[in-house]
Amino acid sequence: MMSMRSLLLLFSILSSEAFGGKVLHLESAVPINSRLAESIMETLNEALEPLNYRATALHYPSKRGLELLRNRGVDGSLGRSINLKDFRGFDGIIRIEVPVAVLTASLWCRDDPKNIVQQQKKLKIAYRGGVPSGEAILAKATPEIVEKIAIHDTEQSIRMVEKGRADCCLETEMSAEAYLAGSTDRLNKMPYRFDYMNFEIFPYLQREFQNLIPEIEANLRRITSKPKWIQIFGTSKVSCSSESQFVCADGVVIKKSFSINH
Repeated sequence: MMSMRSLLLLFSILSSEAFGGKVLHLESAVPINSRLAESIMETLNEALEPLNYRATALHYPSKRGLELLRNRGVDGSLGRSINLKDFRGFDGIIRIEVPVAVLTASLWCRDDPKNIVQQQKKLKIAYRGGVPSGEAILAKATPEIVEKIAIHDTEQSIRMVEKGRADCCLETEMSAEAYLAGSTDRLNKMPYRFDYMNFEIFPYLQREFQNLIPEIEANLRRITSKPKWIQIFGTSKVSCSSESQFVCADGVVIKKSFSINH
């Protein structure tokens, strides 16, 4: 049986012959047929084209994708919000220092959180454990008010709210769309939404491709200033109105502001 690395090498040879250039094989933490992955792929390939390269990606569970990155089983990552230099074993991985996407982490609720807390109940928030944006936000949650429920995937998170086992779920709309076959109808049926933070997605390459990175970054700066990219990723604004101050950062539910360190 061929190893994963051998299969990727064979695919690289076949893809290169069809493309006429060189191919980078990347891991993706989100399904590659989603709008999110496709938008990132389009942006990255536009940046790679002048270098006679193009990228392809396969979707893996997040931890499996990181393992492949660490063990050089792939050429890089389509995008990660965490800075891999902060983790052991990723010294050979270089981040491309221009974000290819900007996502907004939001709290989606079936009832007004203020009403729930005023009834002397804890606000039950379901979130995907291990996701940096969610961990950063809920690390600042007021423990007397919030009950955090770590789950494995978006489907389970949303289902818990629908079934009444959680009051809210913490998700990004584009990520939820990616994991729910292109539909965010279930999220949008929840009448209360509170936007908490924007976070950037950066691609990565193995060190052997470091000579490509300066030109890729220059190309990405040009591409991400275009109206098309800005329309998809550059219009998110997080703000707290007087109506939502109860759940905003430095409010009652979330007692301090937060960020993802880059």
